[in-house]
Amino acid sequence: MATTRRHSLRSLRWKLTLSYTLVTVSVLLTVAALIAPFLFNYALAPTALLAPEPLIEAVREGYLPQARTILLRAAAAPRSGDETLAQVFVDDLSRVTVSEVPLLRVGEARLSIQIDARFSAVLVDAEGRILGITGVDAALSEVLGQSFAATGALLEAAPEAVAPLAAALSGEQNPARLSAIRETDGALIVAVPVTGAAAGRSEEILGALALLVESLPTQQDAPVYTLRTLGVSLLLFVLIAGVLGTIFGAWTARGWVRRFRALAAATDAWSRGEFSVLIADNARDELGRLARQMNRMAAQLHAQLEQGQELAVLQERNRLARDLHDSAKQRALAAAAQLGAAALWLERDPEEARSHLDEARQLVDEVRRELQDLIYQLRPAELETQGLDEALRRYVDNWSRRSGIAVVVRIENVGPAPLQVAQALFRIAQESLSNVARHSRASRVAVSLAADPSGVALTISDDGQGFDVAGPPGLGLRSIRERIEALGGTVTISSEIGNGTTIAATWRPPPVAA
Repeated sequence: MATTRRHSLRSLRWKLTLSYTLVTVSVLLTVAALIAPFLFNYALAPTALLAPEPLIEAVREGYLPQARTILLRAAAAPRSGDETLAQVFVDDLSRVTVSEVPLLRVGEARLSIQIDARFSAVLVDAEGRILGITGVDAALSEVLGQSFAATGALLEAAPEAVAPLAAALSGEQNPARLSAIRETDGALIVAVPVTGAAAGRSEEILGALALLVESLPTQQDAPVYTLRTLGVSLLLFVLIAGVLGTIFGAWTARGWVRRFRALAAATDAWSRGEFSVLIADNARDELGRLARQMNRMAAQLHAQLEQGQELAVLQERNRLARDLHDSAKQRALAAAAQLGAAALWLERDPEEARSHLDEARQLVDEVRRELQDLIYQLRPAELETQGLDEALRRYVDNWSRRSGIAVVVRIENVGPAPLQVAQALFRIAQESLSNVARHSRASRVAVSLAADPSGVALTISDDGQGFDVAGPPGLGLRSIRERIEALGGTVTISSEIGNGTTIAATWRPPPVAA
């Protein structure tokens, strides 16, 4: 039972821990889903504002130095591998960070929202040969080194990009001629001439850098960014939330399990009759209130148990007094009368005096046997050494010899029973047989004792004169009922005048707590 309780409490602890973990993960994901759109709304522009002038200026400031270096190397050493270097440079332009909003910084680590835009780029030399390009379906080996005008494969916008690139290679500086709009989706195409200004050749055109800029992300794209961020970070969210939830859940569940264990230990002690054990739980929550109510219940049960024991002692004393008055005392008075009569006849008729003495001796012997029976009823020692079945069988045999009433005994499958139950059933058998001998005028009695996993049943039937069960019960019948009901058992008394009496007492063990 204790092992079952430990397993049950361990299962409860893990269930509580799992529930806290799931709640923590759900809360963190919900908070992230609610906060992320606001953060992206703050980081993103309200609308996509694209204009050639600022974009051309941004390209000149941010990317022309690297493009100039690559074109100078390509001019100094044609076919020396700079086309590969140019390709790397162009690939880096395929995704550009357009905004970054810092959220948290701890030492060197920082958390920020970064908004990227998709760019497509092409780098050509002064002769219009492609050194690097993105957004083409053909193999790069087929495109690099080829004339851009001949291939017509600029990014994904071919016709619209030819004019801006040609203008850039001719040294044009007018933003209107260095830009174009793609008709299919309104994407902006700009081209910027790359000069040799850094090498002292300011008027020489080394090549051109062209960019295709698709629509920049705006606040309308915040839900998409939120879902993308949550999807990428889901594993991290679950891991962090799971660890936090498990730690918090295990710590919290430990306290609950300890309190439930105290409740279980106290109820076990109460089941053994140790009502002095109380539950030490002074918390103000529902479990604490339940513990205090159970303590009050235990105190009340203890008081009722003591009162019941005192009442049982009083009833036993009354029964003994009644038995002594009805049997031993009357026979002792009769024996005294016979002794007095023997004294009167001793001198006049010794034979008559001897008959009175014989009668007195028989009466005294009956008093002795009845006193011995009463002493045996007070403490049936056989129960402690022989068990209920053997002790009952011996008692019924002795009772049958004393009373002269035939008894049929049937005992089946009776194993060890709790001592209190065995004593109660033994006392019920004694009281029932005593009532049969005094009041029933029966000639035959059947005693049955049977046991199975569901409990123990004792049945005593006689063929005597019976009685009216609707009338007030005598002290003996009340004692029978109180003995078995005090242990949680039941008793049924059936009788009709002229048709005998049957007393059936049944005790079943209480269910074991899971």
